[in-house]
Amino acid sequence: MFNQHRNTNRNVKLFGATLAALIAVPAIAQETEEPTSDVEVIQVQGIAGSLAESARQKRFDSRIVDAIVAEDIGKLPDNNIAEALQRITGVSISTDFGVGESVTIRGISQNRVELNGRSTSGSGRGGISLDDFPSSFLKTVEVIKSPTPEMIEGALGGTINMTTVRPLELDEPLIAFTLDGEYADKTENWAPKFNVSAGTNWDLDDAGTFGASFVLAYQDRELRRDEFINLVTPTELDLDGDGTSDQAKTPSGNYLVRSQNTVEQKTEQRERTAYGVSLQWAPKDAEGFIYLDINATELDGGQEAYSVLNDSKDYSDLILDDAYGDAQGQLHSFGSGSVFVQPKTWSDFTTNESISNALGGEYQVTDNLKISGEISYAKSEAKRRNSEFNLRPISREQYDADGTITEHLFTITMTQNGDTVPGLAFSDEDALLDPDNLAIRQFTHQRYTEDNEETAFRFDLEYAEPFDLEFLAAVKAGVRTTDREYELDRYDLRNNGSELKNLQTSVSYDGVVTPTWIGDFNDAYGGFKEVNHSNSFSQSGITGNNALTNYFVYDGALLAYDINGTYDRVKQMLAGSSHELTGTLDDNMVRNTGSYAKIEETTQALYTQFHLDFDSLTAIVGARYVSTDLTSSLIDETAKHDYSDFLPSLNATYT
Repeated sequence: MFNQHRNTNRNVKLFGATLAALIAVPAIAQETEEPTSDVEVIQVQGIAGSLAESARQKRFDSRIVDAIVAEDIGKLPDNNIAEALQRITGVSISTDFGVGESVTIRGISQNRVELNGRSTSGSGRGGISLDDFPSSFLKTVEVIKSPTPEMIEGALGGTINMTTVRPLELDEPLIAFTLDGEYADKTENWAPKFNVSAGTNWDLDDAGTFGASFVLAYQDRELRRDEFINLVTPTELDLDGDGTSDQAKTPSGNYLVRSQNTVEQKTEQRERTAYGVSLQWAPKDAEGFIYLDINATELDGGQEAYSVLNDSKDYSDLILDDAYGDAQGQLHSFGSGSVFVQPKTWSDFTTNESISNALGGEYQVTDNLKISGEISYAKSEAKRRNSEFNLRPISREQYDADGTITEHLFTITMTQNGDTVPGLAFSDEDALLDPDNLAIRQFTHQRYTEDNEETAFRFDLEYAEPFDLEFLAAVKAGVRTTDREYELDRYDLRNNGSELKNLQTSVSYDGVVTPTWIGDFNDAYGGFKEVNHSNSFSQSGITGNNALTNYFVYDGALLAYDINGTYDRVKQMLAGSSHELTGTLDDNMVRNTGSYAKIEETTQALYTQFHLDFDSLTAIVGARYVSTDLTSSLIDETAKHDYSDFLPSLNATYT
């Protein structure tokens, strides 16, 4: 919506340089003058320049590398780094709610994600998620498919290296501001995306040169996704009633019957705040610099989701009066006389805080020798809550009549035209809408924590043109050590050691099993609501109406964002029963010992590589040696393993 850069300054310089050139033409034609050093260089930038730079890097790098420079990500209509990377050959992405989330390189998902050549830390062990890191921070994103010895080990498909702008690279002060707005028609929500960056450097005379840059990014969005899922069961059928099974156009000759149908509707809210600070200092009389990088990302997000499952309990009870099979053997316009449904609410809420900091420097000792070193620290803390609140239709009328619990079964009819979502109709139109016939079936709650932490140190040497050999351009060698720790823990809600499941047939009052119908409690305690989105499956359309899009359930927003209030409601509903709850939610959370895991890893790595140059043929040959000490722990068990790897490498390029 708004993007303000240095266009004004560039236009003024361009106009001034052009005018100066026009004035100087006659003078040059008349006499020869001494050249002046005060000549302004005009550099063409933009999308064309960035594409040319990407091609140049790919051509002259001795590795198999694809790169996208910042102008690519800034100009292309991509939401994040993952979506920009899908334009690279061999890179595929997976999406969540239509937004690029992660990538696979040559079909492999075990890849490394690095920032300025160092490790990042995310909720897993592979690094930060690409949708958590704003593209506005970066000047280049590299996808390296063939490693060299100097690169950190551990990537199977490839390494994604994100590089940021160093403040001493700026030729003039920079201030950039971008504000975007994204509209989601499913949720009728405007999502703002805000980026601001600033940077400059100062000449401190004898104290050298100092530069600083700052980047801040913020995004807040809300999206909804509608899904229709069905389970197809091959079934032998006699459609014309002549006593002989009809042959469908399938390899088995059986018709494909949608025996289960599910509608899922999920709404996700995600808020991301990220910032980066880079400080850099270079001495006056020496070729080198020192830098400090600080990057942090904070993500808060949750999903409120609903699903309604209908299941045909008896395939022999199909209603085939108007049924027919299509060219693929799919059965249409049929019914089932024995169906039960399950309305379900579930949610997850996640907070993730990650940092990536580094202190390092580079020094040109002689014309040929350069040394560099860095100490880095990366950490992430992720907390996730998963909850479910499920209902089951129970016939209250039948229960009142004879004291038995009867699942509310009814007839369903399915129709479909073209590629639309099938229409579903229940013989009982209020099957999912009458709170007096809907009982609590299940309430579960889990809490996960993931901590990931790494401290690394590296030191590198590079010697150019050693031994006076024309074909040997440079030799690199270095050492890297890391200490890494990953821990996963989980707690589950328990009532006297048991989960709150199958409540419709297990909760008793004074020894009598009695369902907990939500109609008896909603007026007093609230929390339940009717869901009927006016734009359900608006893109694909529905053949008529689908009863699974209009239902009564527990409010997913309360489950996601007010779990303590939800627990209090369940506590009140079960008061005086065999499943009565006492204490707070925290009091009833029990550690799930089977899910606990802790991994401690220490590595020491040495490498040497030779850069060969035979004019049209260039190559990098060398090896990396890695020693690893690994300790894996469960609640009551610890295992240690030590191993070493020798990793030879050869990369060659012919141009």
